Amino acid sequence: QLTESRMSCAAPKAPAGEEKKTSWPEVVGKSIEEAKEIILKDMPNADIDVLPAGSAM
Repeated sequence: QLTESRMSCAAPKAPAGEEKKTSWPEVVGKSIEEAKEIILKDMPNADIDVLPAGSAM
């Protein structure tokens, strides 16, 4: 579950006047694959890295 991992993602900045979502609290407790799917729906160009819990970012 996501409570055991850290995820980070990066994507190009939004065009002027358009806000990009930068956090997804709704994915806490979901599997990594479910979380990635949700994030990629909101930010298709995101580059998502999954790290073990407690690791340095």
